[in-house]
Amino acid sequence: MKSALWSRVVLSLLLLHSGSVFACHCSNYDPLNEITYKKYKYIAFVKVKAFAPFTAPADNRKDHQYSSLAMFTVDVLENYKTPLPDTLLMDGYKTSCDIGLRPGQEWVIFMNDLQDYATVFSCNYSFRYRDQDGKRDLADNSGDAAINRLRKAFNVKSDIVRNGRVESFYPTGQKETSAYYKLGQFDGERLYWYPNGQLWGRETYVNGLKDGVAEKWFADGHVAHKEKYSRGILVDTSQSWYESKTYLPTLRMLSDMYQQSLDSTQRLYGGHQLLNTTLYDQHGHQLYAKSYYRTGRIMVESVSLPDKGIDYVTRFRENGLIQMTNLSERVEFQLHGSTRQTLLEIDYNEDGTYAGYAGYCMDIDEIIEGRK
Repeated sequence: MKSALWSRVVLSLLLLHSGSVFACHCSNYDPLNEITYKKYKYIAFVKVKAFAPFTAPADNRKDHQYSSLAMFTVDVLENYKTPLPDTLLMDGYKTSCDIGLRPGQEWVIFMNDLQDYATVFSCNYSFRYRDQDGKRDLADNSGDAAINRLRKAFNVKSDIVRNGRVESFYPTGQKETSAYYKLGQFDGERLYWYPNGQLWGRETYVNGLKDGVAEKWFADGHVAHKEKYSRGILVDTSQSWYESKTYLPTLRMLSDMYQQSLDSTQRLYGGHQLLNTTLYDQHGHQLYAKSYYRTGRIMVESVSLPDKGIDYVTRFRENGLIQMTNLSERVEFQLHGSTRQTLLEIDYNEDGTYAGYAGYCMDIDEIIEGRK
């Protein structure tokens, strides 16, 4: 743990010296299960109270290893393993590895000891459940799902079997959710709102499965996503739009770590631009997809033949010129699922002229025609 801390500190100092801006990136996560739980001494669902930069011991005032640490205290809502100490540490404070943990928020934290302090690190499974304004993940319910898995694994609390209409509210009294349940599963219309009162999403369920049109909106009222389901399977057309206020994906640490009030990578855009469109068949197989730059120009276009396992992808540059084309096939493995294998790739220069190709299979025609 100490070496991990020092590596982050050295990286931060190098970045400051170079004047460049990079972001903390975490990848190659193992599934969150009983085996993963054993790697952490502390796992708890908490509400953050006090929060302040860590004060180094008197004899270490100039030691840079303390500059990225913050101290915080919590109210424990549910504890799953070893009882938490009174004071906790967060690593990565005011760096690109800052996960955004701040007072008033609710978090599920995974911690181990660092120099006698229970410490939250950036690249583990800790996630924000609820923000200061009461906002939580309502679109995918990943927070509730993770907490329910922890409750089951550590036998903390059984889920409440809900039936009929159930509503929840933000601390302000603004309605948060309204949903119908049947034997603990969504069954009927489900609505959820942002703290500002704007409708966030509308979905319909049948026996716990999405069915029919599902829509989501941004907090400013613009449509964010629209798709159609048939008993839990995506069918027909799915569309997503850019948000006028956005955060560059490459400069965000994790998809489930929302540093929106802290991240300096925020960019503002005018208008409401389509991000992508995807067409599915009745079995949920993707047939066609197209994504766009914010300028409205095509970024990627793909055509798929599900029965053949073939994808043909064309990527364009922001100036509208073609960048590359790629033909690939799906390869099935008996023990490890499937992956994609490139058959042919053609690359183009920035001016759109041909640059070269790479071929990986001599029987492309046979694969497309289904004779292989």
